[in-house]
Amino acid sequence: MLCLSTRQDLNRDSVETLISSIIAAHGGQIMEMVVFSDDPDKPYGREVLFQDAHLELLVTGWKRGRHCWPHTHGPSSEGTVFVLAGTGTFQTFSSVRNGFVACPAIRLTAGQNVFVPRREIHAMGTDEEERLVCLHAYWPPVTEMLVYDPPLEHAWRVSGGGAWRPELKDILEHRSTADGM
Repeated sequence: MLCLSTRQDLNRDSVETLISSIIAAHGGQIMEMVVFSDDPDKPYGREVLFQDAHLELLVTGWKRGRHCWPHTHGPSSEGTVFVLAGTGTFQTFSSVRNGFVACPAIRLTAGQNVFVPRREIHAMGTDEEERLVCLHAYWPPVTEMLVYDPPLEHAWRVSGGGAWRPELKDILEHRSTADGM
């Protein structure tokens, strides 16, 4: 775990500056903490590096061919994902009258990052030979998520886990997306 001191008035610029300095100072240590999931139902491994009332940092490790389910980071958290190693894809989804439409995916390589606004439905993963490693920053920390099945027909509001099929213990609510969620 990292030792940091954060403040309540975090924003995109201040977090991206903080993360850049953490990567410069501790990038090697962070890479040693990466976990890759062997569970076929969990597309990535995750390790929380830091969390307080204002900020959450975690590192994820992705094997080839792994993609998470579309999801949001709940009603109040926004985030930034920094690619530390490998190449991944990041895709957003827009709500339309009777469902969702996938926006064009963007390709992210080591050294690049992408901002994730509040409530944005998105997914990521990798099809490349090399493994993907990302550092995620969320402010405030994620307390619940909306996770959508890949056809975007169902949504689960969950209190834990990751962007994959929710475990029963984490489910707060389940709905068909046709009912709105």
